[in-house]
Amino acid sequence: MIAGTRPDLGLHEAKAVLARRMAEITPPEPPVRLPGQRPLVVLLGGPPGSGKSTTQWLLQASLGANSVAVYDLDDDITAHPRYDAIMRARGMRGADDIAINLPRGMMVRCLEHLRHGEPQYDVIASAPLHRVPLATNWVDGFRRENYRVALAYVVTHDANCQLGRAARYQQALDDTGIGRWVRPELGAQAFRLVPDTAQELECLSYVDDLYVVDRDGYVLYENHRTAEGLLPEPWLVKESILAERNRPPTAAEHEQFLATAVPLLERGDALAAPVIGEVRAAMDKHEARGAPRPRELVLPGRLDQRVSDLRRITGAGIAAPSVHLGRSDGARGPGSSRHVPGHARDR
Repeated sequence: MIAGTRPDLGLHEAKAVLARRMAEITPPEPPVRLPGQRPLVVLLGGPPGSGKSTTQWLLQASLGANSVAVYDLDDDITAHPRYDAIMRARGMRGADDIAINLPRGMMVRCLEHLRHGEPQYDVIASAPLHRVPLATNWVDGFRRENYRVALAYVVTHDANCQLGRAARYQQALDDTGIGRWVRPELGAQAFRLVPDTAQELECLSYVDDLYVVDRDGYVLYENHRTAEGLLPEPWLVKESILAERNRPPTAAEHEQFLATAVPLLERGDALAAPVIGEVRAAMDKHEARGAPRPRELVLPGRLDQRVSDLRRITGAGIAAPSVHLGRSDGARGPGSSRHVPGHARDR
């Protein structure tokens, strides 16, 4: 094995990786919080390719880009000192090879860095959160430190998730020569498990605030802990997730899907077999959704606006003004303040 493509880390390298990642996620400015105000965390869940990065970017812009910490589990691998070389040498296996060689407990130590010290940062954190034990573990870590915990699941049709993962990989590969490939079975597993996990978390009143949002960040459903300490019935989070997944696309969504899928399909076998296979499967699923229809639901607002209002009302986080960024159907904002080769952002 070429030394420059070794995924395993020496002791000093492991310490350096952790230090680098902590520095990356630490905001340049400390939070400004009145005495007694609780810190706030917004957890973003959903399968890879659902579009979590759009909502993450909206929240970061609204809550304070310089003082709110953003932690994305997927980005841990970019702190590896040989990230670029390994990704180029190992192709689709590169991300997995790096991930299993990161320092033990890296995620927990990064989150502890943000929530346990002085100051306690407000946090936006992103991960699939598709299993109950995983989701409750994330929540517990923040709840122990007196955070108000909001959880939002980003929801879209399986065809969009599947195409999003393949297109993200190929775009990064075209732009930089490397791309982070998500194994299809992992994406499918997360997609399958999210509805029941969200339902159990709601029934257990496990978070303070629970949201379902579409891939443009618009709130489809929300539930909030009452003075009695519970998320009140009726519990409709699973129903809301399935309704958004199963509705026909709008005309704008249909055109956006085709604008992404058709150029990839035209490249055909010039793409790696797993990529073109995912695109073709996504197209089949999209066609099965039926003809486009107008969206009848009147959406109450975007998550970034709702969370800004929430923390002013509840005294959690920093009382920052809402930032109203106009909606553009099909548009995608950046998902992070920095760009990493091979890490295009459409989660």
